[in-house]
Amino acid sequence: METKIIAGEDVNLIRKTIIVRKYNSEKEGFKDKTYRLYSFMDKAFAVHEEDEFHEDLKKGDVQKVVLSVNDEGQLSLTNHVTWTRANAQRTAQVKFDSITVENFKVMQENPADLIA
Repeated sequence: METKIIAGEDVNLIRKTIIVRKYNSEKEGFKDKTYRLYSFMDKAFAVHEEDEFHEDLKKGDVQKVVLSVNDEGQLSLTNHVTWTRANAQRTAQVKFDSITVENFKVMQENPADLIA
């Protein structure tokens, strides 16, 4: 299955539509559930009505959107990354990258020196 990623400022081009449809499926998790269509440029994609994406997009907290593309070319939300999560990941990465042999030696000798 192909995927499409919408990231950065392109996320600002995603628009919520008024179209809400019922799933045509008897599978668990879909039966009697609905999805909303969102537009992006000349495409539309489906998002399960219970997904956190709706609120995250409304708050402006969506950094990246991952869409799946089925054999008919229809798009569906697979995942999304919030700015909150991306910033936490980046902060953790910077902390991890700052660990050096010298910092480790200082921490062993005097851990209070590393607390800022």
